[in-house]
Amino acid sequence: MTKSCDKPTGSSAGHGSKQKSANNSDVTTGTQHQSVLQQIRTELPTIIKNCLDEVCKEGNFHLSNPDLQKSLLEVNSSIKDLKLELDEIKRSQNFITDKFDEFEKRIEINSMTLKDNKKLIKDHEEMIQSQSAVIEKLTNKMEEIDRQCRMDILEFHGIAATQKEDTNSWINEVVSKLNITLSESDISFSHRKFHADETLSKPPPIIVKFSSRKIRNNVYSSRHNLKNSTDTPRIPDMDKVFIIENLTEKNRQLFFDARKLKRDHGYSYLWTKFGRVLVRKNDDASILQVCNESDLQKIK
Repeated sequence: MTKSCDKPTGSSAGHGSKQKSANNSDVTTGTQHQSVLQQIRTELPTIIKNCLDEVCKEGNFHLSNPDLQKSLLEVNSSIKDLKLELDEIKRSQNFITDKFDEFEKRIEINSMTLKDNKKLIKDHEEMIQSQSAVIEKLTNKMEEIDRQCRMDILEFHGIAATQKEDTNSWINEVVSKLNITLSESDISFSHRKFHADETLSKPPPIIVKFSSRKIRNNVYSSRHNLKNSTDTPRIPDMDKVFIIENLTEKNRQLFFDARKLKRDHGYSYLWTKFGRVLVRKNDDASILQVCNESDLQKIK
């Protein structure tokens, strides 16, 4: 069986060539259309924005729709108001920013000033502390000098005052009860120490400065003998007469406070010696010297 191969004729070949060319042309045209559409999509928003800006610019409306024109005018007016408000807000913000910067500078200056003041205060506190130490030292030194200046002085209490009295004769009469004889030169001076409060019923004490500390100490150490001495015509209550040291104002107050603490806390002994305040719990306890307020706490 013989196979036959049909070859395309000339007209068939030509027709196929034209169809292929047409297909290529369609493809090219579709590509161009897509490119144009893509360009329109890209540029359309910009075109619309430009058109709207042109329409809104200074109320230049050419649209025939009155409602649209009115709406656009209102929008434009609102935009202008917003711009004004924004400008005002910007000015306010700038003002606030300037003030804030100014406050920051002030705070910085004040911080530096505060730092300087703190340092100055610290320096002054150190100076005051140093001066306080010097003052305390000088005060203690003056207190010691005052105490030593009173070492030759005794106070005689319980002797009634009389007109035109001779205080030296009173002292000689009392001291004679202690079996001590005083010469005229043994007493440097004597006088009454009148109370600041005139309403006090007690007679003012007699202040006596002895010319010798030895004599003064003999009189003071024998003072307890007055309790058992006999009365005299001029001194009918000899048992009410007592002799104490002439204390400084500081030690006098310490003695007064210590006497109260002695009663409250059961101490047996409280006395002064050479102008110092001494206290003792009992015969077996050690002697405590009261020099300042803090020493009073030891009695508690």
